[in-house]
Amino acid sequence: MSRQTLFLDLETYSDVPITNGTYAYAERAEVLLVAWAWGDDPVEVWDTADRDVWEDWAKPKLQGMIDAAEQVVVHAKSDFDPVVLRKQGMSVPPEKILNTSVLALQHSLPAGLDVLCGVLDVPFDLAKDKAGKKLIQLFTKPLGKNRKLRRATRETHPVEWEAFKVYAASDITSMRAVLARLPRWNDTPFEREIQILDQRCNERGVKIDLELAQAALRAFDRAKKHLSAEGADLTNGEVGALTQRDRLMDYVANGLGFALPDLKKGTVRDLLDDPELPQGVRELLELRQQAAAASPAKYKAALRTVSPDSRLRGMTQYCGASRTGRDAGRLVQLQNLPRPTLKPAEIETGIRAMKKDCEYLLYDHR
Repeated sequence: MSRQTLFLDLETYSDVPITNGTYAYAERAEVLLVAWAWGDDPVEVWDTADRDVWEDWAKPKLQGMIDAAEQVVVHAKSDFDPVVLRKQGMSVPPEKILNTSVLALQHSLPAGLDVLCGVLDVPFDLAKDKAGKKLIQLFTKPLGKNRKLRRATRETHPVEWEAFKVYAASDITSMRAVLARLPRWNDTPFEREIQILDQRCNERGVKIDLELAQAALRAFDRAKKHLSAEGADLTNGEVGALTQRDRLMDYVANGLGFALPDLKKGTVRDLLDDPELPQGVRELLELRQQAAAASPAKYKAALRTVSPDSRLRGMTQYCGASRTGRDAGRLVQLQNLPRPTLKPAEIETGIRAMKKDCEYLLYDHR
C-alpha cells in the first residue's frame, strides 16, 4: 500500500449529543486522540487531550500530513472525522477522503466497523476491539446526571485512558484490513463525483428561519391546548387529552353508546366517511384526527441540529439506503416535507401572524 495513503481516526469529546447530528456535535468537539498511519507503517497515537498540545503541535503537524497525502482513509458515519477537523479550522478536501464506511454501503455491506470486520472475516488480532465501546461511553461524552463526576479524563481514569489509546490504534489496523478486503467495483469515478457533491452540499447546508421554527412550536402548543380543552368540554372532563386512546374509547363506548374497534388512522378516516356516524362521536373523532395530524417533530429537530449561522447541515447521507444506493434523509428529513395546501399569499400572511403569536385570529385551531 502506498505510503501516500494516510489512515486517520479521531477520538473526541463533546457535550452535544451525537444524535443531534455530526455538525452540531462538531461545533463543541475536542480532539482527545489522533490515531494514524502511513500505508502499512506502524500505527501512532497522539494524546491531544491537552488543548495546547492540539493547537500548537498536533493540529499543524496533522494538517501537513493531510496536505502531503494523496488519499486520507477514514471510517466515519456522516463524514465524522473530516467534519470535526474542518470545524477545528483545518483544510480537508473532500476529493482526498476515502471513507471505508461509505465503500461498504456502496456494496450493500454493513457500515459499522466491528460488524464489517466479522462479515469480511478479518483476523481477530486485526479486528475492531469491541470492548472499546465502554471506553467510548466513558470518555467521549458527559457522564450521567446522577454522577458526582461529570466528565472522565486521563487524570480521573488513567488506566482506562491507556486502554483508550490502544483501542484508538486498533481502529486503524481494522480499517486497513477492511480496505484490503472490500470490493471496489461500485466505487466508480462517477460515484466519487456524486459523493463529493454530497459532502459539499452538507457542508453548505440549508438556511432556515429560526424565528419561524420557534413561533411554530408556540403555535403548536396553543393549538394542542385548545383541542384538549374542546375535547374535555365534549366529554365532561373525562378525557383530558385526545391522545389518551383508552380513555377516549371508554367514554365513546360508555358515554355515547358507540363501540370503536380501534383508533388507528385508517379506522378513524373510514368512520368519518360514514354519514350515519353519530354526531357526538364524529366531533370527538374529528378532534382526535386533528390532534394526531400535526407534529412538531421537524421543528424540534431543526432547532436541535441547527448550526450557529442558522443553517442545517448533514441532512443527507450518500448511499444511506444501502440496498438501493440512494441518498437518505437524516435528522430533519427534508425529503418528506408535506406539500402546501394554502396559496403562497396565505402562507406569508400566516407566517407573519404566527411570528406575532396571533395566528388563531386568522385560522381556526382545527
